[in-house]
Parts: sequence; structure tokens; C-alpha cells
Amino acid sequence: MKEGPKGWLPPELRSRHERAMTYEFHEQIRTFSEVGRTIENPPERCIWAELEQKHLGRLLPRNFQQTGSCVGAGGFVAACKSQLGDRLHRQDNELLTPFFPWSVYGHSRKLAGMRRRGSGSFGSAFAKAIDDSGDGIGVLPYDDPRFPQPQIIDGNWWKYTEQQELEWSYSPQFPVDVETLKSEGQKFGMQSITRLSNANDVVQLTAQGHGITLASMYGSRSMRNKGRAGQRILVASWNARWPHQMSVGGYWTHPEFGLMILIDNQWSKRAHPQCETLAEFGSNGSFWIPENDFNRICRDGEVYAFSDGGFEEERTNLWDNLW
Repeated sequence: MKEGPKGWLPPELRSRHERAMTYEFHEQIRTFSEVGRTIENPPERCIWAELEQKHLGRLLPRNFQQTGSCVGAGGFVAACKSQLGDRLHRQDNELLTPFFPWSVYGHSRKLAGMRRRGSGSFGSAFAKAIDDSGDGIGVLPYDDPRFPQPQIIDGNWWKYTEQQELEWSYSPQFPVDVETLKSEGQKFGMQSITRLSNANDVVQLTAQGHGITLASMYGSRSMRNKGRAGQRILVASWNARWPHQMSVGGYWTHPEFGLMILIDNQWSKRAHPQCETLAEFGSNGSFWIPENDFNRICRDGEVYAFSDGGFEEERTNLWDNLW
């Protein structure tokens, strides 16, 4: 697999200001085990692509990042999934059109203390930027005439140019007034954000319809489809290191491999071999990792779930209600 662009800033490389901001934010949002409610008997398998095809007739957009913008690309995909869950499961008044990803990413770089256009951010800064209050900028529809429009390729991949990503990579230098965007976008941002502690949190949050973004030093140079016919999945092994943010595409308590977490990458359709299970739903650019690897990501990286309705109410699972 070709190593793609990177842009997540690990905690050990952050400034004192950046580390303090992350710590304060974590104290504010707390973990899912502290603020969330669980459901009994969640499904053995939840794949977002399957849900999207069933209820939208298409897949949600995936960003094909061109710069070190993985924090924005991974966070965008996770937030789009949460918006779908909010609409279908919680009947919240969510933005119906996918949002423009780079205003959130660019504002995250400003909140992180960066001082010019460029690449790189981190997960807690993005989570603060997408908030619908305080310092957050919220979200606005991608087709707003103030924003550049993506080239849509390979079905559901959104490709902006490198120049467009960079133009929107630092909110004080946006091509349009950031305060105007903020006043409009906070109507549709994410009200609630929480941290994940382990792979069991993925099961609970995904079953309840919340999107998840993850950042870590996870890297894999070895992926192949494994399993019996009809249950073959593209499995990755953690055998390299690079800083990168992605999103969760689902989970499966697989009959051969145990609990596996589906990871959606943003290095294009061709970045990884095609997962045989996902091919049925037209989804690509994704792979599965074992529970233990995801637990390690939670310990050493940043893993967040988004919601506009909060995590405190006990709910039945999204998949059973809608199938």
C-alpha cells in the first residue's frame, strides 16, 4: 500500500498550549462510559454503508484528501454519519445537505494555535470547531455559493483541489468572513461530543447511530481478505507507524475473528484492496482492524463520537428500528 499524506499532530509533538487545550476539552466532554447510556443486545454487525444504501439509496460522501488534511476529512465523514443517525433515529432537526468540510478543518487549525494556512491539526481541535456553541464554527451546506464545489468521482468520493484545501485551512484567512460563517453555521453544528475508551464503545455508539472519528499512529502495510466465503473481510495488521485521522465505518462480531472495527480511510478508492464484504454495498477505501488494535488507538490517540442530541438517553438501536 502506498503511504498517503499525513496531518494529525500527535500529543507528544504539540505545544504546551495545544496539550492544555486538549486536556481541558477532554475534561469538558468526558468519556462515553461517563455520559452515555447503553442498549441491550446490540446487533452483531452494523455497517454504515449498508444502512446508507438501504435508507438513502446511495452512500454518504467520502473526502479524498489532497493535503495533510486528514483531521478534516476523517472528522467530516464521521459527522455526516452522525447527522444521518440524528435524522433517522432521533428525529432531530439536522442539516439535510452534507456540509462543507474545510471551514471546520480550517477553524480547527486556528483553535489549535496555528498561525497560517497549511496542513495539520488534531482531533480535539476539530471537535471544538464543529461545536454549535462557544468557539465552534458549526457547519453549512457544501453547495453554498460561497464555497468551492467538489469534483465527485468513483460514486461518492469528494475531491477538492490542493489549492482549495489550503485556501480554507486557516479561518482568519478564509476567502469569506469567518464571523458570518460562524453565526450561520452554529445553527447546525454538533451539540454533543464524547470520547471513546474501547471497542465496546464503538458497538454501543454505532448501534445508536453516532459517527466516530479516530486519530493515532496506526499504520498498515499488509492487508488481505480473510475468512470463509460470504464472510470475507479485508483485514489490516498494525505493522507501521504514521500519524493519521480516519473514521469508523461500522463493526462486526465476526464468526471467525471476533469483534472487528471497520475503518474508513480517505486516500481514495484505490488506496487499499477491495474488501469483499463491502463490495456488495459499493463501498471501498476501507479495511477492518481487530478489537485489541482499536483499544490501543483509544489509549494512545484521539477517538470521538458526535451527536446533536446527546448521549444521555437510553435508546433502542438504530439498525433494528429501521430495517
